[in-house]
Amino acid sequence: MKKTTKRTLKEARKRKDEILKVALELFYKNGFENTSIEDIVRKAGIARGTLYYHFNSKMEILEEIVDAMSKFIVFHLTPIIESNLNAIEKLNKILEESIRVKIEKFKKEIIVYLKTYYDDKNIIFRQKMSEKNLEISASIFSKIISQGVKEGIFDIQYPEYTGRLIARLLGNFGDDVARTILNSDTKQNCIEKIYELKKIYLISMERILALPKGALGLKGYPEMIKEVIETYFNERRYDDSN
Repeated sequence: MKKTTKRTLKEARKRKDEILKVALELFYKNGFENTSIEDIVRKAGIARGTLYYHFNSKMEILEEIVDAMSKFIVFHLTPIIESNLNAIEKLNKILEESIRVKIEKFKKEIIVYLKTYYDDKNIIFRQKMSEKNLEISASIFSKIISQGVKEGIFDIQYPEYTGRLIARLLGNFGDDVARTILNSDTKQNCIEKIYELKKIYLISMERILALPKGALGLKGYPEMIKEVIETYFNERRYDDSN
């Protein structure tokens, strides 16, 4: 009996994951608003009742996708958060790792990701992701800033609000980088603009935290983003020639 129960639960989990995977593909391709429950059911090859067994609505599917993506990032950041590093070291590591994880996850399908995620038809999906990322990032940065206050590194009166501000800046940085890649005519022009953005955002964060210039850096970022830009422009050139 126990084996059957475990098998049933495993199969149900597998079916649920398949629905989420199909829904994500359709949201990327058609946009959240333009994807219907019927579209998901048809592509997944399941009955409508099977979908409603796992989810009450299309919005619930979206929220679960967003939650899963956020948990994926938190999973990679937790070892840094729980480490014995001081606040500045943690902050730098978190900034670097959060960007690295996102780049690694989407690098292979960078054109599809950038064009679909930042398409107007995906504004609801993008908004949900931004809200969730802000919520998680703000909590992480607030804890690190509070640690820094105790260590005498930061002179911050309101760690919670400051953490939220840093999280919002990081999110805006990611959006600006993505739109720069999408709207640049040449690789070199794109690289130069993004390096300038990096400098602007890091200086802004340092000033908010009353840190000396150069206290924050994104180690390895130039190499990571350069690889993304190379991949994007190579794929775009291939698409244009076909």
